[in-house]
Amino acid sequence: MSINIYKDQMERGTLFGKPVLFTEQDIPRESVPDGWFCYDLCGNDRHPDEPTELMDRVLWERLGTVLSPAPLKRASTEVRKIKDALVLSGEMTSLNAFCQEQGLACPSDPRKYILRPASAQEAGLFYSEMDQEQDAMAGTVGHMRFYFDSEGTFCHSWQPHNDDRFNTPEFKSALQEFVDEMRERGPLHGGASMRRWCYQNPAGEIGREQVGFVAETEEYRFCLRCTALDGDYGYLYCYDLNEQRLAMTDQEAQSPKMEMGGM
Repeated sequence: MSINIYKDQMERGTLFGKPVLFTEQDIPRESVPDGWFCYDLCGNDRHPDEPTELMDRVLWERLGTVLSPAPLKRASTEVRKIKDALVLSGEMTSLNAFCQEQGLACPSDPRKYILRPASAQEAGLFYSEMDQEQDAMAGTVGHMRFYFDSEGTFCHSWQPHNDDRFNTPEFKSALQEFVDEMRERGPLHGGASMRRWCYQNPAGEIGREQVGFVAETEEYRFCLRCTALDGDYGYLYCYDLNEQRLAMTDQEAQSPKMEMGGM
């Protein structure tokens, strides 16, 4: 499970004499504010159940994660031995309270688009709707097909829906912003990143080795279909929620009103 560092509490502690926040849960790296540092703790062969080593990322047998306003190892150092340098207080606190105690400005979440795993009921949003009327009702702007080539380049193509009439300059700007953020902080950072997102979010599985993620704003819904298979395509389906609301309003206005019968 992962933790929301902006809402959930973590344990006060020190590591190498520096104040840190500790949690046994995973901290999504895309949520770490700029200028802060996040590391995983793991054991070694002699002490597999004790945090003895500090690493940027541990895929298996992670014993905890620390969030720090200061670096705890050199960027070029893969593993730093902890020994007895980790001291936990047993007291829980919020990120805001921790920053006040340390005389730091409390950072804000760097993400504008926060992904959540898709529900089973949303699986249809990640595929093309064959019925044009339903596609219009959904406000589908279009979908992007993408993959990462052998050199890690992000390759993509765009397929418009609904005669491309929802593809406004405002949408194009939002789409570019969304893709840029996913490339920097999300599963589109690279093929390995996308696979890791798939493995860490099994609740969003919508097909064989495919996991769906949803991000919404007031105007748009982005449905990102990621794949854990090398060489397979991923897809991004985009919906204009304002057009969807208008279509629903028009449908309700055109529906015949039910008349009350006599008793």
